[in-house]
Amino acid sequence: MINNVFPPENAPVKHFKYVDDLTLIEYRNIVNQSELQSCATALHDWASGSNMKLNPKKCCTMDISFSKRNFIPSSISLNDHFLKAVDTVKVLGVMLQANLKWDSHVEYIVKKANSKLYILRALKHHGVPPVDLITVYISTVRPILEYAVPRKGRPPLHHQDYENSDDINLSRPSRPAKVKSEPVKREGPKWSPSRLTTETEFVMGAKANKALGLGATRGRLYMKHPNLFKYSGDQDDKQWLYDNRLMPATGGKAYLLIKEDILELSETSDYRNNTLLLYELKPFVVPERMLQKMRKFMEMHRTDSTPGD
Repeated sequence: MINNVFPPENAPVKHFKYVDDLTLIEYRNIVNQSELQSCATALHDWASGSNMKLNPKKCCTMDISFSKRNFIPSSISLNDHFLKAVDTVKVLGVMLQANLKWDSHVEYIVKKANSKLYILRALKHHGVPPVDLITVYISTVRPILEYAVPRKGRPPLHHQDYENSDDINLSRPSRPAKVKSEPVKREGPKWSPSRLTTETEFVMGAKANKALGLGATRGRLYMKHPNLFKYSGDQDDKQWLYDNRLMPATGGKAYLLIKEDILELSETSDYRNNTLLLYELKPFVVPERMLQKMRKFMEMHRTDSTPGD
């Protein structure tokens, strides 16, 4: 609706639009005359010509200046109403201050996030599991706290910031070609669903990693042995693991490995010089409903067509 709104030609004013929200920004020396009034007048004329009426009560001005010289604040009128001068203004959900500090924004988002915490208290009171409480927190509270947080790294190459820019060098140093890896083979008795019974003992992936002397580096065991059976538990599995004190309530991935496979790895030359901590494994058995999902997972991911029991 306001796509054709622009400040007067040659005016030293930048404008930012989002849906029906319009922000005008002017950079000037304090001794120069402000051009914002001419922009406000042009905006009023455009609105009148488009059969719209602007609401001065929803508009305001904010001056930012750190000069030690006397500074005359801007006095802008819209539709014969002078706009209110403020020290703090909310622009697209971010509180901006005239002193360029973030006190008001931090206070605003903390208060807003606190107002959502009653949801967690109510759900906890009604017995909702901690794993689900974390999901609710991630979907309702965390987005408030992380709103408008700067993204790390540079924009992707297709980003508009890179378009028609001579100042950015997109050339990259040549890298050696990646060695083509052999396809992962998930076959033979190790990937036979029949090996999974109610007596089969499992261990958590994190504990297996530690027991083999690989430290706390996540995923190191899986990258080193990609053909190893590894089952990723779903939400119901995580709840069972939490109820049986096999994983913390903080959530995250829940990888289950077979104890027998880990013990066999510990006897290979790959771990001859490692400090083994096999007592860290803490094996356990799982209910039949989890075994059924594991067997189905094996059948779907094994690479040979016929089981090799």
